[in-house]
Amino acid sequence: MKTQKTKFFVTYEQAKLLKEKKFDEAVSGIFLNEEFELLLGEISNTNIINPAYCSAPQQWEVIEWLRVNHGIWIVALPMLFNGTEISWYPSYYENGVGEDMDKEFETPQEAYSEALDYVLKNLI
Repeated sequence: MKTQKTKFFVTYEQAKLLKEKKFDEAVSGIFLNEEFELLLGEISNTNIINPAYCSAPQQWEVIEWLRVNHGIWIVALPMLFNGTEISWYPSYYENGVGEDMDKEFETPQEAYSEALDYVLKNLI
């Protein structure tokens, strides 16, 4: 397996939280401690390989899992400034009630990551 880091996957800290929260979906990446490995194909349960490993899902996979299993929606809202600059603001919705996180990021991936941190640490 070739080591590859990509901005679309969750962080190692998020992967550990997801493991604690019983996330067990098919993924194409795993964390071997803090080292990320992109797998060839998908695996449905990293505990089969080694219980010390953590699944490394892509952000969208966790966002969908939170929506389906916990009724929590996460969005990254774009804001256009001066006609050219875009900033991204994370928000989450639980039981139809939304909460803007009042932080701004350069990319949607950074905004999603911030919202995932908050939801995993505080809501589930």
